[in-house]
Amino acid sequence: MPYTASESEPWFKITSGSFGINAGTITVVYDANSGTTARTGTVIVAASGANGTPQTVTITQMAPVTMQDFNGDGVSDQAVFDTQGGYWYIKAVAGRVLTWANQWGWSTAQPVPGDFNGDGKWDQAVFDKVGGYWYIKSLDGQVILWKNQWGWNTAKPVPGDYNGDGKSDLAVFDTVGGYWYIKTLNNQVLAWAQQWGWSSAVPVPGDYDGDGKSDLAVYDTATGCWYIRRMDGSVILWAKPWGWRTAVPVPGDYDGDGKSDLAVYDTVNGYWYIESITGIEITSQYSWGWRGGKPIPGDYDGDGRCDLAVYNAANGSWYIKSLNGGVIAWGANWGWPGALPVPDSLGTFYPNFLFFVNNASGFTFSTSTLTDLNKGTVLSLNSSAIAGLFPGTYKLDAKWSGRSGSWVASGTASKTFTATPGRDYQAILSGGSWNAPWYTPPSMSIKAVGE
Repeated sequence: MPYTASESEPWFKITSGSFGINAGTITVVYDANSGTTARTGTVIVAASGANGTPQTVTITQMAPVTMQDFNGDGVSDQAVFDTQGGYWYIKAVAGRVLTWANQWGWSTAQPVPGDFNGDGKWDQAVFDKVGGYWYIKSLDGQVILWKNQWGWNTAKPVPGDYNGDGKSDLAVFDTVGGYWYIKTLNNQVLAWAQQWGWSSAVPVPGDYDGDGKSDLAVYDTATGCWYIRRMDGSVILWAKPWGWRTAVPVPGDYDGDGKSDLAVYDTVNGYWYIESITGIEITSQYSWGWRGGKPIPGDYDGDGRCDLAVYNAANGSWYIKSLNGGVIAWGANWGWPGALPVPDSLGTFYPNFLFFVNNASGFTFSTSTLTDLNKGTVLSLNSSAIAGLFPGTYKLDAKWSGRSGSWVASGTASKTFTATPGRDYQAILSGGSWNAPWYTPPSMSIKAVGE
């Protein structure tokens, strides 16, 4: 018996199977849901000459959950994590404290929040970097998941809603081979050893096509190119250049169309560069930041668009501005040296920084080389440069020089140190003295900010 299928709503369209005989497959595509609530529609299947009412299939499309929204009001909140004791401190931008010294973590736990129970609110979640275990609870104290192993010590957690059911899934990215492993909280495996990445690629998942599902996306830190594909394997973007070595990716929906945009933050100059997935420039060289500022984008005014937000790791202050120019927060203190601002749950990689501080008498840094002992890469720096650090072990060989009248002295100081997530570091040149033509050379120390 022949049948026909039709849509009840304009936001989805039947692309194949709108008519057939006896049985068939109906395929639909969706427009991005840029609203704040879920929406439903129906596919109506009617058979010519059949008795009874037509058959209907209900389609529900979830609304995107606002990043960093812990109370479900559609506005991103300010959250910091105590990397030593595992305490959470969260407040609304308007000032209301949502939680204070709420312990859910420990020194080897990494915060990976998201909406894991589908209630429209972000939950407290941590990933144990030693054992690969996940621990999740809602802000009101309900334990959602306890010690569920999905990862290992070289896996990077990248939670997101990969199947479009309105709940964040457990997902990790293998930083060695570029493989993705994703499962739901009820242990349904969505992806196993799906390769989409390599050693210089960092995961930046997001909903780039607006279908309500997180896509597999990586940003190549060596070339600044983006590579994005859907869970079904179809490619959305391939080798799209939008970045450079000192730029960090900060994807989000900056124009409010329900799709993640390509965005990078210039860690040297504090500029933002944002482009839609279709190539439309949203902003370029927008100044909102400084050297060493940490970008934490989110929708801090609830207008459905990501805002520009920068966190000052030196004193725990926040600076937030919308793209239309309105200042949302200026120097709002919520944090302290050593506190980790909770980044978005899209897996954006979060660099540490190395600063040079001249505290010596008559001596200053000149040029330096920074060697990544894990990867073997060498970076040349000058004394005014700032270096982006991934967690790992480094050797700094820093040249110094000094002058007293016509007498000149120079030398090299070397230190090996380990960078841990969430900590910035200072190379401090101190001591030293002159009694020309003799001198006592300065010494160099490496300290984490706040130590």
